Amino acid sequence: GVMRGITNVARTGRTVICTIHQPSKMLFSMFQSLLLLRKGGQVVFFGELGEDAVNLVHHLQCAEGVVTFERRMNPATWMLDALEAPSPPAPDFAEHYLCSDLHAAALAEIEAIRACAGTATTPAGGAATATAISKGRPAGTAVVVKAARGYAAPYRTQLYELTKKFMMIYWRCPQYNFTRILLVLALSVLLGLAYLQLDQTNQAGVFSAVAVQFISLVFLGILNLNSVQSMIVTERAVFYRERAANMYSSLLYGVVLGFAEL
Repeated sequence: GVMRGITNVARTGRTVICTIHQPSKMLFSMFQSLLLLRKGGQVVFFGELGEDAVNLVHHLQCAEGVVTFERRMNPATWMLDALEAPSPPAPDFAEHYLCSDLHAAALAEIEAIRACAGTATTPAGGAATATAISKGRPAGTAVVVKAARGYAAPYRTQLYELTKKFMMIYWRCPQYNFTRILLVLALSVLLGLAYLQLDQTNQAGVFSAVAVQFISLVFLGILNLNSVQSMIVTERAVFYRERAANMYSSLLYGVVLGFAEL
């Protein structure tokens, strides 16, 4: 279930990086690329896996002394067994990778990215312009990506999406809303009965009327502060994650949260 969810995220065009430890054959087939490291952090394989991990199998089998891969085997288990083979002389997979075409292709792609990154410019308007290369695209054709104000979406879109988000959150928390309504009604009845038939024709009566308004505002503020803490604690982890991704402005988040509380 988790891998299916991650696969659905990857299909939207996002890059997903996972650390796996000896997965099953079915789970291993869901990955498109692999960075395989041996003890010491040395690279053994880096590149596209291919269908049924054919690229990985072909690369490792080119080294001397590797057990032949059979179709019934799990590629993940087979590659780990090949790396930990005790029989001497053990092949130097790190050196084998450095001499392979995979290593040369990786270096070429890195150099192409560096070359395009060196042509990045900053216009007079202050918006940063970066150049990116996608896989399978020739090195001469670069995609220019512009980011204004540090956010992917303009403030109007952020305001709209945040408002829609918080309205949906509060709509799905009826117990929270009903609790606040009941507290306000209880406070109103209590203060109303305490100052019932108040004589406002003299100075003491006027002071009492002003006092009850002040007490109502103070008590309502304290009650709302206490009740909103549970909502803030629930949303805090989501807010930190989305703020780190520069999804929206923190100021707009606070404004929309205050509007939703009203």
